[in-house]
Amino acid sequence: MCWPINLKYVFTILVFDAFFAEAASTRYLVTASEGNVLSIPIDEKSNSKLITQNVTYLRCPNLNPSSISVGRKHLFAANINSNSIEKYYFEPERESGNDSCTPLILNSGVPGPNVKITFDWISNNLYWTDPTFRWIAMISVQHEGNYTILIRDNIHIPAAIAVDPDNK
Repeated sequence: MCWPINLKYVFTILVFDAFFAEAASTRYLVTASEGNVLSIPIDEKSNSKLITQNVTYLRCPNLNPSSISVGRKHLFAANINSNSIEKYYFEPERESGNDSCTPLILNSGVPGPNVKITFDWISNNLYWTDPTFRWIAMISVQHEGNYTILIRDNIHIPAAIAVDPDNK
């Protein structure tokens, strides 16, 4: 899904995948496109107004995400360029240097641009859909290792995924 967001009528960004992330002191709208991650603080009083003067960027030339998720000072991405699911150090409250753009590969060989991911910040598990192999999988980001296929039967083409860890 793609929709425009007008920021003070100065410029328009296309949001292909966006998440609201909780940081230490504020909430953020986080979005990514090829080579860039954009983090925009949200005004605490209105809970919907974007504070555009405090935008931070993470520049990662090799990142081309089909989907992102944010949690615990990390950005998780399904990267089309490397066909992998990656974990980046990400702190939206400050500009990140180039050292932040060295990903930890959580899973490689993930096919295509239609993979979608989501992060459960309570269990520290990352979930993703794989429409090519027709399954939904999970990996622990705390104990990085093998992934587990959770659903593979009676699923046609999984196109999206979400978790609600607060209301299990």
